[in-house]
Amino acid sequence: MKDNKKLIRKCILYYSLCAFTTGAAWQLYDYWFSAQFIERLFEGSTAYRIVMFIYAVTLPLEFVVGALLFYILIRKALNAESEKRVKEQSIIYAAIMHDLKTPITSIEGFAKALRDGMIPPEEQSKALDVICSKTRRMDDLINSLYEYASLGAEEYRLKSEHIDASWVVREVVAEYYTDFEEHGIELNVNISDESLMIIGDTREFRRAVTNLVVNAWKHNEPGTKVLIAAKAAGDKLLVTVADNGAQIPQEMREVILQPFVTGDAARMSRNGSGLGLAIAAKIAALMGGALRIVDVDGEYVKAFEICGISLVSR
Repeated sequence: MKDNKKLIRKCILYYSLCAFTTGAAWQLYDYWFSAQFIERLFEGSTAYRIVMFIYAVTLPLEFVVGALLFYILIRKALNAESEKRVKEQSIIYAAIMHDLKTPITSIEGFAKALRDGMIPPEEQSKALDVICSKTRRMDDLINSLYEYASLGAEEYRLKSEHIDASWVVREVVAEYYTDFEEHGIELNVNISDESLMIIGDTREFRRAVTNLVVNAWKHNEPGTKVLIAAKAAGDKLLVTVADNGAQIPQEMREVILQPFVTGDAARMSRNGSGLGLAIAAKIAALMGGALRIVDVDGEYVKAFEICGISLVSR
């Protein structure tokens, strides 16, 4: 918080000085131009001298007022941004408590039942399975939250290394291929045979692709068709995860890449932390690209695309 205040003060000072300098240069030009014009009208007259005196007296005042107004506007904008971030953090904290409360309640209930001998011996293994499942759910949520928070930290920096994007996408698809089969989702793959080299952090890029792939089999119904593709789009990388499942409303697209937002508005029955797409979007942005949701013509209806990351030669 203290570092943020220092940064705000530096920004305000910098922009105020810029405004003052620019205003001073313009006022000097205006002064010279006006003097030339007025001199022709009041050359040598008392009126001319009075006008120039008033102009000279009010000139510094204009500088001060202009800089002060600019300072107020910048400070207001920075305060609004700060309030927005605090509000976003509050929403995230509330979502964390909501998502952790359910598995904690289940774990506590089953643990008490086991302790008090309320569950028959033949049913105890099922109770333990539920406890393990809920514990994994909590662990996944906490890990996802840590990843999201780390990506937003000012001191966080991605590694800079050569990555063969086509190889990473192919590896992620192979890892989750059986998940698509188990969920009854038809998977089609169209990954470039050529190397698609980019500069970035291999681990983080893999995480972004993984989140899109996992999102495809977790949030689509059995019988859905999914396409995972990677190719060059000019001198940029394009990774696509498309499907013919339910369309995403335009208003939902505005917020679905934000943390703790999923297609299920009630946030009660969906399977996921609500952070996967937000993390993928942040990683894409840190690597100079973006994550977008687009409509697709033909066999598929929508697609999540990682785009804009520059391709390089090895």
